Amino acid sequence: MMPIQDRLQEMQKLAMAKTPAARGQLGEHLTGLLQSQDAPPTEMEWELISQIYELIVRDVETVVRSKFAEELARRLDAPHQLIVVLGNDEIEIARPILTRSAVLLDEDLIDIVTNRTTDHRSAIAIRARLSEMVSAAIVDTGDVKALTTLLRNHTADVSEKSFLKIADLCASTTDLHEPLVNRQDTPWPAIEKVVSLVSEALLVSISAKWSMSIDDLTEIADRARDASLQEMSQRRRAHKPPAPPPDTESSDGPSGRLEQQIINALRNGDVTTAQRLVEHWSQLPGAAVRTILLEDDPTLLATLYKAKGADPLTFSRTVAVLKGENFELDRNKFKEVLSLYRDLDSRQAMRTVMHWRKSPRALTQQVKRAAAASSQAS
Repeated sequence: MMPIQDRLQEMQKLAMAKTPAARGQLGEHLTGLLQSQDAPPTEMEWELISQIYELIVRDVETVVRSKFAEELARRLDAPHQLIVVLGNDEIEIARPILTRSAVLLDEDLIDIVTNRTTDHRSAIAIRARLSEMVSAAIVDTGDVKALTTLLRNHTADVSEKSFLKIADLCASTTDLHEPLVNRQDTPWPAIEKVVSLVSEALLVSISAKWSMSIDDLTEIADRARDASLQEMSQRRRAHKPPAPPPDTESSDGPSGRLEQQIINALRNGDVTTAQRLVEHWSQLPGAAVRTILLEDDPTLLATLYKAKGADPLTFSRTVAVLKGENFELDRNKFKEVLSLYRDLDSRQAMRTVMHWRKSPRALTQQVKRAAAASSQAS
């Protein structure tokens, strides 16, 4: 077997050649060198190996660099700086380093999480016994793919603060629901945040894990929706627009006046009053009305207003005050909701609302199915 010093001298000669073929041989020599030595390289030899790698890194095929990284990922004596360089390389090279190398420090991992790609973050999320600091850095990116991987890594340490941040993200994606709910160390405060969002099957899982009845969980979900409405009300009071002039009242009779009262209550940030008015107007229970008012997609509200025979302009104004000032000023969005409203069939809308009255939970399930379909489409 050629001594390591002789092999390094041979590699230096190849480096001087600067041809693609020579660079390819260099890459193979680097990997072979690490695999064939009984004694680990000295500090000086490691320095030379690092210099050779940095010299050829842009000229060597990905597969050669990947083999080199695979070999280094197993070694505890690999130079820290070289490992950091490989960990920041394209993901095909970086993956074995990010998933396995014990040479990387938490600071290195956090820097890569912050500055590299989803694939880099997901590779780090696989690491055994990931620290709370690194987990928190992944959570702070809001990267759903990496977070899903993190939640499925049951050796990773995740703080309660990070769990709560993940729970907050569950309102915008269903991908995190199952791994968050089924993870053994997810704390109750995080579960409580998502009870109103998850599917029926996951509610059953929560019920079994926490020894709570479905009715108790449904009550918690209703309280969560109440809290969301209260928060919306407080935000609107903080940015309260001028009250509408008296002549904006509809003259279409009692129903029209009630619809305008709903709009006025929403404009004034009084979401609680608006909810009571909608309950009275629609004969729907409070939980159903809260769902309709909180849902981002205006289809539910459109269905209710169509069933009640409201005019398109009243519907669009209601959507506008729910969505906020930017929406009110956007003509294109107004056109979109008006088009949505006009396309709805009145009789079908009436049948749908009657079904909601008989089975309020059907409305919640409809929202969850729509959210799941939207998540899959994206």
